[in-house]
Amino acid sequence: MTTSSILRVDNIHVIYDQVILGARGISLELPEGRIHALLGANGAGKTTTLKAISGLIRAERGEVTCGSIHFAGHDVLKSDPAALVSQGLVQVLEGRHCFAELDVDENLRVGAFVRTPSRADLRRGLERIYTYFPRLAERRRSRAGYLSGGEQQMLAIGRALIASPRLVLLDEPSMGLAPQIVIEIFEIVRRLNHEEGVSFLLAEQNAAIALRYSDHAHILENGRIAGSGPSAELAERDDVRASYLGIGAEGRRSFREARHYHSRRREH
Repeated sequence: MTTSSILRVDNIHVIYDQVILGARGISLELPEGRIHALLGANGAGKTTTLKAISGLIRAERGEVTCGSIHFAGHDVLKSDPAALVSQGLVQVLEGRHCFAELDVDENLRVGAFVRTPSRADLRRGLERIYTYFPRLAERRRSRAGYLSGGEQQMLAIGRALIASPRLVLLDEPSMGLAPQIVIEIFEIVRRLNHEEGVSFLLAEQNAAIALRYSDHAHILENGRIAGSGPSAELAERDDVRASYLGIGAEGRRSFREARHYHSRRREH
């Protein structure tokens, strides 16, 4: 790993139940302080990749059978997931997982205790989260189960951030949310990245929003990386626009098909 990289994934293969192949030869590197995106449809391997990085793949009878993953100098494959959280690697799971019977403040406190903060540090941590998420400040005494979907997503992200991570893995943060709420959440992610240097690796089906707010993107298909590059450049490529942004008369197709199609068009 280079000194400027916080994460390196090198040629990993992931198998579930010793039979099902979930990822095949995935490699990527994330420089510290950047936002990278994993793009692809359902089943492309995005969630598998994130859970392999966080170590949570083992909880689903998954296993990284070859390759390596290193986070900030730590060998992920030899580390306990709880230890990785203490070292600054956290994952926000798909589906807005909150403790429904606890209020907002209590949910955030649960996330803070991985670092056993003092009362003063805890108070400062809570106020920091409420500064980034003013909607949560307004609902701090409300049970999480009564929050809107957008507020629950903010709470899940806030609970991860209160542990002061260096790298956050975000799985489908836009799923099921209104467009304006999605923009609000991604604006907060950008602020955290710019103001505090938090690195993000996010898995997202909404390619337009992911490319808009990330620095670099990797396109996954069938458990493999089919393409990657700077987000601004990918957003302007015809094959990406046709496959993931719904732009183009040919209709939606896989990235590989679209890339081959446009290559043949240029040849003629």
